[in-house]
Amino acid sequence: QISLDKDFEDLCCPVCQDVYRDPVVLFCSHSFCRRCLKSWWEGKKKLECPLFTKPEVFCRPHGERFKLFCVDDEELLCLVCQHSDGHYGHKLQPVNEVAQGRRNELRKALRPLLDKLKVFKEEKGNLDQTAEYIKLQAQQTEGRIKEQFRKLHLFLHKEEDGPEAAAGQTEGVQRREGKPGSDRTVQEASSVSPQGGRRQDCCSEDRRKQEDSEGKPKDRCPE
Repeated sequence: QISLDKDFEDLCCPVCQDVYRDPVVLFCSHSFCRRCLKSWWEGKKKLECPLFTKPEVFCRPHGERFKLFCVDDEELLCLVCQHSDGHYGHKLQPVNEVAQGRRNELRKALRPLLDKLKVFKEEKGNLDQTAEYIKLQAQQTEGRIKEQFRKLHLFLHKEEDGPEAAAGQTEGVQRREGKPGSDRTVQEASSVSPQGGRRQDCCSEDRRKQEDSEGKPKDRCPE
């Protein structure tokens, strides 16, 4: 089966993976379809073998695709390399089987990491929600504090203006009622009993008479 595959690959272009159409051979002995080679070289400054630009896919010494994997040396081999003395007696496996096994191992090793990543994302989401809640609470608390300060400021402002406003109001009332009050005081003073008025007039008359007769003032009569 390997020999048949090898013979079939010898009839296929390494670029298009199809049977050669108008094949050409390069100096490195690699063959390609003329159209594939022209398309490969289009836009390139350096014209080189397409196989040598993919050493990870093709064996550079033999120009063959890697088909086998040497388990002992951890190395990819082509069908020609397996017969070399360097790999004689080594355990060889098809590349596809080894690749699938390695992928399974990676998935198995990756699964716990993915589970941890999922937990971390959930925790991050919870922390983000908590942070948003704390931020909202802080904003609301700040707003309430500002409102309380505003009310306190208004209260203190009213307290400061209270005595001045009361004094101004009293003064205004006094100004408005001051003149009539004075008139009332004069009226009340003039409404003293007639006896008191007559007594004062009598004393004044007697004092004038004594001054006229003696030429000097006398003591004021007792009230």
